[in-house]
Amino acid sequence: MQLASEIESISCVILSAGFSSRFGSFKALYNFRGKPLIEYALSSGSPFCSEIIIVGGHNFEVLESYFKGEKDIILCKNPGYEKGMFTSVKVGTKHVKNARFLVLPVDIPFVEQNTIKKLISFPETGKVLIPSYQGKNGHPVLLNEKLKSIILSADDNSKLNSLIKSSEWEAIDVEDPMIICDINKKEDLINNFGNYAI
Repeated sequence: MQLASEIESISCVILSAGFSSRFGSFKALYNFRGKPLIEYALSSGSPFCSEIIIVGGHNFEVLESYFKGEKDIILCKNPGYEKGMFTSVKVGTKHVKNARFLVLPVDIPFVEQNTIKKLISFPETGKVLIPSYQGKNGHPVLLNEKLKSIILSADDNSKLNSLIKSSEWEAIDVEDPMIICDINKKEDLINNFGNYAI
């Protein structure tokens, strides 16, 4: 994978540490229309980000084997993934080198590139930016240095959404229903893409 040099000040943290228990198999590497779901998430963020960080946990060795030799990706393990998603947010944030960074769960892999571009091109106001489709907020969120400090000092039982809502944030309207397309079960692929999806 070749990262674009168009924008050098954005990191992208992809969260892929969960059990995938409702999905029934390892979600990140589930083959959908010829490629693993995590590759769709990478396709969304990588053209605009100088740093890609993937946080793994459950089945980490499988993920590590898949990305073996991939120099453009920082793959890190969350030893506390069983405690919940926020621990993965913390692990990923620790590796972020840029002032602004996207957080994208692998559960929401089909975000359009135009959505990412709109978020990172929005004038900087010091606020966290959240994409919104028809009044519903989704992912990825675009965080900043202030949130980075808050995340790293927060308790492991914290919720990212709660930390964001207690800070300055702004919803950015986008024409992209995929920001709220949460793939928890294989049936979610059928519901969004038809019976031929799986």
